[in-house]
Amino acid sequence: MTCATIWHLTLVLFLLIATLCAATNDHQEVGDLAIARKHELWMAEHGRIYKDEAERARRLEIFKDNLKIIEDFNNARKYNYTLGLNKFADLTTEEFTAIYSGGVMEPETEFMESLRSIKYETTTEQLNVSDVPSSVDWRTKGAVNPVIDQGKCGSCWAWVTTATVEAINKIKNGELHRL
Repeated sequence: MTCATIWHLTLVLFLLIATLCAATNDHQEVGDLAIARKHELWMAEHGRIYKDEAERARRLEIFKDNLKIIEDFNNARKYNYTLGLNKFADLTTEEFTAIYSGGVMEPETEFMESLRSIKYETTTEQLNVSDVPSSVDWRTKGAVNPVIDQGKCGSCWAWVTTATVEAINKIKNGELHRL
């Protein structure tokens, strides 16, 4: 092989690599534009307005990260449900936790120990469970209302109690009410 041939092959290889890199960057830019557009639509849907361009850029990056988590989860197809974008898509896990889990306290050790010491008298031999199905999805039976966003309210116990009463009423009386 002559020196000119080697130089020519090297040049062709260099151009091929440069073309591939440019195509990859173009593909990346198209993907970034699609995500930016999706973020714009999401902002409009959820009435999100940021104080300045720096905050908007920061929230877009968080949105991208959360979108990737959603897509990876859904593509894995490990579960019989999928994730989707919601009004929290531009929050980090730390921000979400700080905003929406306020008031959550660790139970006192003494209280937890007292719960562990309780002895239950009922055994499975005393119950007739022969006609009980292995599982029931009360959503398909219309006994569950749509999810409510309790916001920053720290009274999750009240929300879940109310939802339970609603479901029991539907199961017993056939009517699902929003309490």
